[in-house]
Amino acid sequence: MRDAMINTAFVASLGIVITTLMPNPAHATRCLYPGVTTVGQVRPQIQSARNAAMSSWEHAVARKFGRRYANWSYAGDGSVNCSWNKTGKKISCLANAVPCAE
Repeated sequence: MRDAMINTAFVASLGIVITTLMPNPAHATRCLYPGVTTVGQVRPQIQSARNAAMSSWEHAVARKFGRRYANWSYAGDGSVNCSWNKTGKKISCLANAVPCAE
């Protein structure tokens, strides 16, 4: 009985964690498909390159659809893929996401 209660509590808490970690534009009122892909500026560190790609995405979306849709936090299906440039000394990232309005 005790093991069943522990297992039930574990499964319930796992569901909360998974739901919290998954991107969810459910709070968005409208999303614009297909997504938008941009390239960020080449940077020496991965986090800086990721931030540059997301910032580039936000600027491109703002120009195309308006500031209302240009928030990476509200975007759906967001992904950032990075790779080393040809010299192998700097990193470039692509940001791809579906613009969604809050």
